[in-house]
Amino acid sequence: MDRCNYENLLSSYHDEELDFQSRVEFETHLAGCAICAAHLADLRHFSAVLCDISFADILPAEQNRIHAAVRRQEGRLGEIAVLRMAIPLAALAATVLIVTSTFLVGNIGNVSGAADSAAMSAAASPHSSDWQQVAMQLPSDSRLPAWMVRSLGGDAP
Repeated sequence: MDRCNYENLLSSYHDEELDFQSRVEFETHLAGCAICAAHLADLRHFSAVLCDISFADILPAEQNRIHAAVRRQEGRLGEIAVLRMAIPLAALAATVLIVTSTFLVGNIGNVSGAADSAAMSAAASPHSSDWQQVAMQLPSDSRLPAWMVRSLGGDAP
């Protein structure tokens, strides 16, 4: 099928949506372009056919079938929208889990060092509270970080 650069104006011309100057230019073109003239004739023919259709001719059974098809399609679109949201959200949750786990595993050794540093700071302060002094005297237990690493790795006892 041949194409014309003015073809995109056919629908607007047919529906009388062009301004005066555009309409005059298109009519001048239309007089010399067989392609656009044929397409415009087809458009006018189909428009007349559609105008002759009476919606009263549609039987109730046909209406019900059409409505059911539309409802089915709407249901599918809703499922697709949920799936489109679920996949990125699951990926985001997995990313947060991996980053957090990596951070926790990487910083387990630093936890006891930070606790020792905090305990020394508390001991050096003349205004230490009773709980700080008791906390300084508690023995350091390295079993907790090891247990956490085993648990995160799936090797929990």
